[in-house]
Amino acid sequence: MHLYTYDPAPNPKRIHYVLKYKGIELPTTQIDLAKLEQFSDEFKAVNERCSVPALKLEDGRVLCSALAIAQYIDSVYPEKPIFGRDDIEKAEVTDWTHRLFVDGYTPIQDMLRNYSKHFENRAVVGRINVPQIPDLVTRGKMRLDDFWLMMDDHLQGREFIVTDIPTMADLDLYCLCEFSGWVKEKVPESASNLQRWMHNFKEVLGGVSR
Repeated sequence: MHLYTYDPAPNPKRIHYVLKYKGIELPTTQIDLAKLEQFSDEFKAVNERCSVPALKLEDGRVLCSALAIAQYIDSVYPEKPIFGRDDIEKAEVTDWTHRLFVDGYTPIQDMLRNYSKHFENRAVVGRINVPQIPDLVTRGKMRLDDFWLMMDDHLQGREFIVTDIPTMADLDLYCLCEFSGWVKEKVPESASNLQRWMHNFKEVLGGVSR
């Protein structure tokens, strides 16, 4: 396996924390998004979608989404399972990773890509140019504010999001909380359950920081 990534970016960081949590090292190539290396002919030959992370398998096939990469790594390295230990846990973890992406990551991404000059005409990941829509910044902020409240309610009396052990949902939420800083947002101090979870999960990851 060979991982193409860019450590500072949020989706690659999801895989970084998967590897960190499981204690795995993979051969890695950094694709510098700030220098637009994702659009090079060399990288397009790996992933025509021009996005990271991308995991090239031994047979030449390439996985191009963080969730698929995480699932594959979890199947190859089953110690410390992050996608559940039985069928219902696996379904619940998948359900939560989807909810976190739609309700948490997407609002932040909308705020970032529809405001930052760096993403002018690049409001959506992919091969084509897409113009920014400033109104999506306001909508994204509204959605993110509600997301913090939703997660705070869910974490009442819970150590982890889904089960009694860390899962991909926890890794995703931790990355999401960090990603919010890219749009100058953070978990509200009033969200005490989410604040507690963040502190505890940082300890689970061994004090890993950005």
